[in-house]
Amino acid sequence: MDVDLPKGCLIGTYVRDGKAFIPDGRSALHAGDRAIVIVEADQASDVLSFFKGGD
Repeated sequence: MDVDLPKGCLIGTYVRDGKAFIPDGRSALHAGDRAIVIVEADQASDVLSFFKGGD
């Protein structure tokens, strides 16, 4: 809820400790989590930079 995700990006689910969760406004991703991210093709590089901590 507090993260300004790039335009055209949606986190569909995340996996923590072998269990899958559907995120809601209170969810937080932690180091080691895996996520399925739905991205518009023309926004893919921006989304990758966002999650890698790039510019």
